[in-house]
Amino acid sequence: MSGTGDLEELSRMYCAQCEQTLHPSGCVRAGVCSKNPEVAAIQDAMIYGATLLGGFQLEEDHVLILQSIFATLTNVNFSAVDLRTRFLGPTISRLEALSKESPSQAVLDYLPLARRILTEPTDNWIKVCRSTLAPDFLTRKYGPTSAGLRYLTLLGMKGLCAYAEHCYKLLSFNKAPLTELHDAMKSALTDLHGALFNDDLITQDLLSHALGIGKANLSVTALLDRLHAETLGVPTLCSVPVRMCPGKCVLITGHDMVDMLLLLTAAQEKGVNVYTHGEMFPAYTYPRLRSFSCFKGHFGTAWQNQQKEFPLFPGPIVFTSNCLKPPLPSYRDRVFVMDCVGFDGVRVVENLDFSEVIDCALSNIGFESEEHCRSVGEMITTTGLEAEGFHADEIRGAGFNHRVLKQPDVLANLVNLIKTGQITCIQFNGGCDGASKDRSVFSKKALQADQKTLILTNSCGRFRLNRLQDYGEINGIPRLLDTGQCNDFYSLAQILIDLSEALGCNLNELPLQIYVSWFEQKAIVQFLTFLHLGVKNIKLGPSLPLFLTDEILQFLETNYGVTKIAAA
Repeated sequence: MSGTGDLEELSRMYCAQCEQTLHPSGCVRAGVCSKNPEVAAIQDAMIYGATLLGGFQLEEDHVLILQSIFATLTNVNFSAVDLRTRFLGPTISRLEALSKESPSQAVLDYLPLARRILTEPTDNWIKVCRSTLAPDFLTRKYGPTSAGLRYLTLLGMKGLCAYAEHCYKLLSFNKAPLTELHDAMKSALTDLHGALFNDDLITQDLLSHALGIGKANLSVTALLDRLHAETLGVPTLCSVPVRMCPGKCVLITGHDMVDMLLLLTAAQEKGVNVYTHGEMFPAYTYPRLRSFSCFKGHFGTAWQNQQKEFPLFPGPIVFTSNCLKPPLPSYRDRVFVMDCVGFDGVRVVENLDFSEVIDCALSNIGFESEEHCRSVGEMITTTGLEAEGFHADEIRGAGFNHRVLKQPDVLANLVNLIKTGQITCIQFNGGCDGASKDRSVFSKKALQADQKTLILTNSCGRFRLNRLQDYGEINGIPRLLDTGQCNDFYSLAQILIDLSEALGCNLNELPLQIYVSWFEQKAIVQFLTFLHLGVKNIKLGPSLPLFLTDEILQFLETNYGVTKIAAA
């Protein structure tokens, strides 16, 4: 892990893990996400520490590892103090304890710098950290193509750990053993360790590690799918209300359904209404969550609009998991964070106790009247492509879980519609959302689809589609079907697998168009899982990841038919 760059010539930081990164340089002074160089450096150190700790393959360390890696995901934790205290410090302690007798050279190289990061002023160590641990260190050491594939594996692992954290929360909530989660983590950590520490890998080896992350992710998301259904009930096709109601209120954003369940329980007792934001949209499709009378529906759109929409919300806002923007002063005093989330100076939900959140809701004005509700609703972010005069108080077609498709009448109907030519195309149009104007391509693809096209969406990419127009139905099936969160990737994959089996064809013989909207690392691991399943002809965009070199892109196009989404 010795440096290969001139310390004086290097920028203060380097990050290229998300779509909004500055092109062609990457983020080198500060992250577009608002991450500063100190936070970026600590997160780089956390990645290497967690990977080294994973090399010992001890199940007792898996939770610390997966949470440490998850905390480095885009838009999760921006607090240098929190990152040191909760993640880096414990990782160093474990590496020291495990390495007393026969430490590896990699651990010997890592620990002195890691200890400096933990205890010394930032200026004392940031240049060395920048030279030896930042992602472009891989480029200087291995060259752009090898480094790009190693980075691809790392970013896939970040996405996997986000899903693994939700599995851990559900398993802990249900007091269930972690056996299946441990098995998936062992496999993924082997691939990550090889990608970051094995110097002798050729391109095919590196691709194998990247696809290994995709394979492990399929196991993790399958576990998550089962745990959600067992804990909250099987998602059902329904319409999600998007109209506010008068009353005291609280908003929850992020992804975590255990947090949602506990918040609803606390709010119900006090008569406080609960709304979801962003990727919490599919919460309404779970019967156990929908059974709470205080759960009124969904407020707002995707994560990138938080700083526009949160000032409009007249109550506290709970930040869970990821897809979070730093809160503005206008609502910062109403924000509560939990799980791996970190912002300095913001209140924390401790031990899953929402009493302070509920007290905050009761002390705020809430939605005071129907007129107040309407006026706020009119200020919610739009795409500018909505059909003239179209307005919806609810969004249809949510809850299209793979178990819905397994119902004989639903599957038989869908198969018949395809065989008889009433459905000629299935368009998957989803993934991350972001602020780039180029993302209008996803809206336009949906609007341009003819009436024989069934559109599947998921993740916050749904908000590019689901308020544009009334898509209508095809023989009783809504033309726009929402398959859930990005966390529900397994369900999406299973829908395609079940449909191909029912039609007697393979996945690539389905009348399928796949438009993957990538922004951060969870979209990357979905992409790797599609490739692991052998799915071809994926269209990725709106821009391509900076770390995918021309050589990598050529390989992906030749072997998998992967191309960039063309402008609509």
